[in-house]
Amino acid sequence: MSKVIFGPSGGVGGYPYDDDPPYENAAVREVRVWSSTCINAMQLVLDVDGEAIEYHKHGGNGGHLGGMALSHNEYILEIYGRFGSYIDSLTFRTNLGQIRRFGGQGGHVDFIYASPANYQIIGFWGRAGHIIDAIGVHIAPVIKV
Repeated sequence: MSKVIFGPSGGVGGYPYDDDPPYENAAVREVRVWSSTCINAMQLVLDVDGEAIEYHKHGGNGGHLGGMALSHNEYILEIYGRFGSYIDSLTFRTNLGQIRRFGGQGGHVDFIYASPANYQIIGFWGRAGHIIDAIGVHIAPVIKV
């Protein structure tokens, strides 16, 4: 199994986005999340051969900026959260035990995307307008460096 895509979970509003990394040797360096009572916006920062590549910010201008920086050889194992007609909350968990939660308490449907052994979540896709309406994941093999 090489790259795999799962999802999305969430609503049908907004416009499609897809942060599928075109680089074989990419690793997630940072996930930026703007949140309040929901997930307002997200931005992915990849590490490609030691260079930071910022993807486009998806969503609107609301919420407070938070994020999760990943250390060397740390990667995202799973994301989970809740949604109704948009993504209400989102939690990231890494292979080194880092857990970060964003968003509010709303939503009525739980979702989870977990990578199998020796795989990592390397990108996101879904729908966004002034908030993150839906989210799915790209999963790829772990690159040992």
